[in-house]
Order: sequence, then structure tokens, then C-alpha cells
Amino acid sequence: MKILIASVRTGSGHVKAAEALQAAFQKLAPTVEAVHVDVIDWVKPAFRRLYLDGYRIAVNRAPKIWGGLYRFSDRKPSAMNVSRAQKRAAGPFFQHLKQFRPDLILATHFLVPQLLAASAGDFPSPPPVESVITDYEVHQFWVSGAVSRYYVAHEGMVPDLRRRGVPASHVMVTGIPVHPRFSESVLPSSIFRNLDIDPLKPVILMLAGGLGLNKLEEAVENLLSLPGNAQIVTVAGRNDALKKRLDALRTSSTVKLVNLGYVDNMHEILGISDIVITKPGGLTVSECLAKKKLMILISPIPGQEEKNAEFLIAREAALRAESLEELPRVVERLMADRSLRNRITMNVGACARPHAAFTIAQAILGRLSMAA
Repeated sequence: MKILIASVRTGSGHVKAAEALQAAFQKLAPTVEAVHVDVIDWVKPAFRRLYLDGYRIAVNRAPKIWGGLYRFSDRKPSAMNVSRAQKRAAGPFFQHLKQFRPDLILATHFLVPQLLAASAGDFPSPPPVESVITDYEVHQFWVSGAVSRYYVAHEGMVPDLRRRGVPASHVMVTGIPVHPRFSESVLPSSIFRNLDIDPLKPVILMLAGGLGLNKLEEAVENLLSLPGNAQIVTVAGRNDALKKRLDALRTSSTVKLVNLGYVDNMHEILGISDIVITKPGGLTVSECLAKKKLMILISPIPGQEEKNAEFLIAREAALRAESLEELPRVVERLMADRSLRNRITMNVGACARPHAAFTIAQAILGRLSMAA
């Protein structure tokens, strides 16, 4: 049995979801050949640069334009149809599909079913395609005639998909898949020791996201006057210049600052954190939910991240700082109000689906076994 898990590395969330699913398949059915490919590695270089650079420039330099495109394309689905040029550019991916011959394609990015729908006539007997929606709302990007089943974050997404023509029987509420390690316990003492921080003082984790959020520097500066001997741990992602600027900040006598770049043990760092300050990317907040962490959301990208924030705020599973200037007040409020912390923690637990990757893998394995 062969399963192709296909992602696209716009940000890091789609890839992390694919890696989580691959890990779940390996644990549940080691004999199944579950292979993860980043589709962007299987397209022609010009298309790769245009797709990746276009997204990065839009969300980092022109977020309002990206938000406008996001809303427009949700109202006008044809605006995101795959062109003939894009189809030609994806020729190497289609060739890989024909050689690998998967029994099922599991997509964690909407580009994959879009490409497959545009090339349906090129495959005499195409494998079924299923999609994992990696945000907390449905956008028309994801809806495709090539997809036979959708896996979604919560029940409210089912009627939205129905309004877009997807039968409820084609939708399964599973949560967003996070890596199995996020539901495993860790030994906190070694993490505290490695980071040289005090386990008896509060730890505030500040995340920049996989691309590196430049506003992280300003956010940290605003928190350096916090009272109460707080400890701030930053994760700058792959933004090396940002980490250097963070290292150059002058800290106060009451706040300890530990700056990290890209990390591959986020489950451990989350495990020892009391408060997480982050952009509301779908995978990031799902990992925080899985670890039952208090979140303060900042600087969402207009579009999908705004919708993720709305989902969490509506359920009082997170707080939001409307500006970086407001951030210290929100942090102090959360640190001072035990009843608020308890209430949010309870709501976080209600939203968390730490075993989503296994739920999806089990459902697929069961159907493929029945069809064999």
C-alpha cells in the first residue's frame, strides 16, 4: 500500500502537518509506504520562485494586499484556477506520480488538488485525493472536485463546506494534525538546564513562525520592563538577522532573555513555557493547544490567521493583543489573574485535538484495507 502525502512549503505549517501524518502512518502501519513530498520541489524553477517568493513578499511586505486577495478569491473561486502554464510547470510532479503510483494522495496544501483537478484527463485511473485543511476556517482555495474527503479542525467547518457544495459525508472532523511528539511527556529539568532558565520563575515563549516575524524584536522590547522576574525565550525561526538583533538587545534587571533560532524540539520548549506569544498560524496554535498552553495572539496575517484568531478568541481559548504597545498589559493581566488562566486552560483543553494525525491515518488505513 502506497500513500503520497503532498505539501507545499509556504510557511512551515503545511509541511509540519505532512510530517505529522507521515509519523502517524509509520507508527500505526510500518509496512505501509507513506511518503511525504514537498510538491514545490517537483515543479520547474521559475514557478517555484514565483510561488514561494510571491507568498513571502505578500505576507511580509504587503499583508493588506494579501488579505484583499484572500477575501476576493473566496468570493471568486475562478480567480485561483490553475493556468496552463502552471500545469506545464508541474510536469515533473505529475511524472513522479505516474512512477510512484500511490493508492491515495493526501494533501496538506490546496495547490495539490488544484493541480490534480487541472490534470485529471492525464491520468486514466487517478488515485483518490483527500485534503487536510490546516486552518480553522474554510476558504474556497481548498474546495476542489478532485477531493473525495476533507479532514477539518472543528465541527463548524462542516456546514461551511456544505454551503460550498461538499456533502457532509465527505467531511471528517479530526482536528489539525500535529506531530505525535506533542502528546508525549518530556522531562522538564533537562530543558530548563539546557536553556539556563529558572524553573521557579515564569517562562514567556515568543514565536516568530517558520519565516521569522520581524515584529518579534519590537514585541520583545516592549516586554523587557515586565515586573516579577519573568524569563523570555524567543524563537526567531530561520531569520538569522532577526536573531542577531535580538541578541543585541539590552535586557533589564528583572527580565532574562534567551534567544533561539530555528529549533526542532518545539514540543519540549512549549512543555516548559507558561505563556506563548505567537502569530496564529494553524499548526502553531494547534501545537499550543495540544500542549495546553496559554496563548496571546499578535500580528495575524490578514486572511487565514485572522480567522484562526477569531476562532480561538470566540471560544476564550486565547487572548489577543491588538497592538505591540498593548502586549505588556495583556501579559501582566494574564499573569496576575489566576481565574482567567484557569478558564482559558479549560477552554484550551476543549479545543485541543492532539491525536488528530492518528485519527486521520486510522481512517485512511481502514478504508484502503476495505477496498483492497
